[in-house]
Amino acid sequence: MTSKRITIIGGTGYAGSAIAREAAKRGHVVTSVSRSVPAEPIPGVTYVASSVEDAGGLLAGIDVIVGAFSPRGANRGALAGVYANLARKAAETGARLVLVGGFSCLRRTPGGPRMLEGESFPPEVPAEVVAEAQENLDVLNNLLADTTG
Repeated sequence: MTSKRITIIGGTGYAGSAIAREAAKRGHVVTSVSRSVPAEPIPGVTYVASSVEDAGGLLAGIDVIVGAFSPRGANRGALAGVYANLARKAAETGARLVLVGGFSCLRRTPGGPRMLEGESFPPEVPAEVVAEAQENLDVLNNLLADTTG
């Protein structure tokens, strides 16, 4: 196996930290970019405290960019812009872009509506979860419309 240089944007969150742990375990060179450094760092992971907006400068020479950025709290409404920037950086540098999304953008049947479009969330689902799902769908639609590769 060839070791990859992987940078995870949002690498201290639920999905990001799991990806960082597994990538480091497999011998990859892993950098986690997030607002803060965790109290208990994962062995083999380099941590950089940075805003997502400033993370673009950290992507030179990277093989894989992982977007595990959570659009919650102060980050609400920022996901589409952040991921559009990461897509541009990946295209510029030749890195592979991998984004963490949710099930609500999937289709139950080929050609059918995406779950978010064709189904309602149960009333007990918090509004912020629905908003996060919509942001992920916006990201998917932007990527599907992107012709830069």
